[in-house]
Amino acid sequence: MYRILIVDDEATITDSLVNLVQTSLDQVDVYPAYSARQALSYVQRAGFDILVTDIQMPGMNGIELLERVNQILPQCRTLFLSGHDDFDYAYQAMRHHARRYILKNEKDNVLLDAIRECIADIEQEARQNEAVIHAQELMAQCRPYLKRDYLEKLTHESMLCTEAFSAMFAQYEIALDLSRPVLLLAGRLDEPANPETPMAVDMVIRNCLQPGLSCECCSARSSFMLWMIQTTSPHEPLQAVMRVRAAAERMQRTCLQTLRASVSFLLNTSLVEWTELRSKTDEMYHVMGYVLEKREKMAFVYLDYFDREIRHFSAAPDLRKARMQELTEEWQTSLQSAEPAAFENCCHRLQAFASTLHENPSRDELLFFHNLHTSLIQSVQRYGLADRLEDEKLFELMLRNPFSGTSAQVVRRMIYLAQKICQIRETHRRTRDDILVQNVNEYIAGHLHEDLSLVALSEKVYLNPSYLSRRYKEVAGQNVSDVITQMRLARAMELLREDKWKVSAIAEQVGYLSATHFIRVFKKATGLTPQEWRSRQ
Repeated sequence: MYRILIVDDEATITDSLVNLVQTSLDQVDVYPAYSARQALSYVQRAGFDILVTDIQMPGMNGIELLERVNQILPQCRTLFLSGHDDFDYAYQAMRHHARRYILKNEKDNVLLDAIRECIADIEQEARQNEAVIHAQELMAQCRPYLKRDYLEKLTHESMLCTEAFSAMFAQYEIALDLSRPVLLLAGRLDEPANPETPMAVDMVIRNCLQPGLSCECCSARSSFMLWMIQTTSPHEPLQAVMRVRAAAERMQRTCLQTLRASVSFLLNTSLVEWTELRSKTDEMYHVMGYVLEKREKMAFVYLDYFDREIRHFSAAPDLRKARMQELTEEWQTSLQSAEPAAFENCCHRLQAFASTLHENPSRDELLFFHNLHTSLIQSVQRYGLADRLEDEKLFELMLRNPFSGTSAQVVRRMIYLAQKICQIRETHRRTRDDILVQNVNEYIAGHLHEDLSLVALSEKVYLNPSYLSRRYKEVAGQNVSDVITQMRLARAMELLREDKWKVSAIAEQVGYLSATHFIRVFKKATGLTPQEWRSRQ
C-alpha cells in the first residue's frame, strides 16, 4: 500500500481529489488534510509516500509545508496543485524538488498519471536502494564468518542429507564435495591470543596448502580449529595426506615467525566420510584438549598415535557428559524460544537419551537433571505461569521431590511440564492477537462514519501503522481495509432496507466522503448500485 496525503484548504476540492484517487488507483491509502498544519500533524504521526498539495493556502503555504515535510520524510514525493498558471510558482516548486506542477483545471488523468509516475519511481528506487547494495556488501564481508559458523554446526550433525547440505555449500561457496571424504586437520593455539589470530592462522594454512588442495576451516571450539581438506582432483584423494605432511614444518614456522603464534597440529591420516565427521571431530577435540598437554607446544602428531586414549574415550562416560551438556543447552534454548518444531525435536532427543540412562541415576546424571529442572523453574518464573500450573500434580511433585523415580520417569515428567509451559505461552500469544483483532473490529464497528485510516487505528491500539496492518492480516486472514469496507457495506445495507434514507445520507453515515465513491464501492462489491439493491429487497 502506498500512502498519499492530499492537502487543500478548499474542502470540496480535497474530498473530490481523495475520491478520484481512491476509485482510480489500486494499492493506495489516501488521507485528506484541509490545511498545511493538519497535513504536518499527519506527517509527524506516520509516513507518507506521496504528498499532493495546493501552493496557496492561508497560514502555511505549500512551499513551506514541503520544506517541513522534507525534514521529516526526505523520501516523500511531492506534487503541487495550483490555480495559477504562473512561471514563478512553477519555478519555486521545481526549486524545492517537487516532482510535478499541475494546474487545477487540467484533466484528472494528468494528476493520476503523475501519481503513477511517483509510484513507479518508488518501486524503481526500492529495487536499486543503496541500503540493499550496502547489505549485499556486508553479506559478502560476513560470508567467511557465516561459512565458518555453518561448518561448525555441521560437525555436530549425526545425519547428513546430501541434497540439503549441497544447497547450503553452494550458498556459502564452500569449496568441498559432499560426495567425497575429507581429510581432517586440527589446530590448537598453545597460548592465549587475540581474536584475530585464528583467522590469521587459517590464512597461513590455506596459503601453505595451495595449490592443489581445497581447504575450509571451522572454529569448532575456543582455541580449537578444524580444517576439512580435499584434493582439487577427485582422482588423487590420498595426495591430500602427503601434501599436509610435507607442509607441516612450513605451516608452524610461518605461524610462529609471522603471527608470533605457537600452533600445535593433529592430523587424522585416514580420509573421513561425512557421516563420521561428528564422532571424529569429538575424538580430535578430546586429544587436543585433554590428551595433548598444554606444555607440549608446536606439536605435530597423528591421531593414530593416541589410539589407546581414543578407545578409552569412546568407552568412557565423557561422551555421555558431552551429550548431556549439549542436550542441556538445547533444552534451555527451546524453552526460551517455545518454537514448536525445535522443542519437539529436543524432546525427542531427550527421551531417546533418557532411555539409555541407568535406573538409578549417577552423580553426573543427577547434575544433568538439576540443570534441566533449573531451566524449567526459571521458565515458570520468567513467564509467571505458577498459577496456571497449580492444578498439575506433576508440577507439585517437581517442586517437592523432583528426582523421585527412575531416570526415564524424571525426564518424562519434565518433558510433560515443559510441553504444558509451551502450550500456555502459545495460548497467551494467540489470546493477545485475538484481543488485538477484536479491539480493532469493535472500534471500526462503532466509528464507521469517522476516520478509519491505519494511522487513526494504530493510535487506538498503540502499534505502528505498518505493523498493525501486517499483524492484523496474519491473525485475521484479511486486510484491515477489506474488513472496514465489509462493515461499512453491511451497515449501508441495513440502512437501505429501512427505505427512509437517501443514498447520499447513507454514504455519509458509513464514512464515505462522497455518494459517488460509495456507489462505486457498493457496485464493485455487489454488482448493483445501492438503489438497485434497495429495489430488489
